Amino acid sequence: MPTPRLKDVTAKTLNWLAIIILLTGTMIASPAGSFFAALVALMTALIPLLFSRSKKQMVAGMIVVVAALFAYATFGPFQQDQHRYRERVRATSSPVLKP
Repeated sequence: MPTPRLKDVTAKTLNWLAIIILLTGTMIASPAGSFFAALVALMTALIPLLFSRSKKQMVAGMIVVVAALFAYATFGPFQQDQHRYRERVRATSSPVLKP
């Protein structure tokens, strides 16, 4: 069974959407927000990478590589931020009362 192909307009739109999400992710100050935006951009660009034609597929491949590198670069600060958040929650939350 042949692989279904996207229309060129759809692939182009998904590529532009991934670029916009990636650029927005670079402007987000939160490490969690930046990491999440990188993952969403990566998943958005995977669709044209897998199901489009040659030129759109090549552009999507470049977007996937850039998004993966951005996700890799923001993963360390994301983990540190989550660790600090967990510590802050443990310090400020009240213990569970047993009846």
